[in-house]
Amino acid sequence: MTHSDIRREQANAAHTLDTIDAYVANATPAQLTTATVMFLTEDAEGAFNQFRDCAIAMNLKMHSKTPREMAEEYITSALKKNKENRAH
Repeated sequence: MTHSDIRREQANAAHTLDTIDAYVANATPAQLTTATVMFLTEDAEGAFNQFRDCAIAMNLKMHSKTPREMAEEYITSALKKNKENRAH
């Protein structure tokens, strides 16, 4: 993987997470169905897989969390922010 490949993959992964974040931030509770949350989690997992693959290509040390675990934590955090924003 070339340096430009790594940069492109990182940018794509970051864009995916930004898109997920924006969707969740503006979604109504009715839009955040179980199926939607599962779909968003799978998309986030894909982004974290891209980040992991880039880290491997750059020979960076990684932590022990799996991309799935990171995705689940990311979505949980986004949903919590959504709920807090709706409470105000």
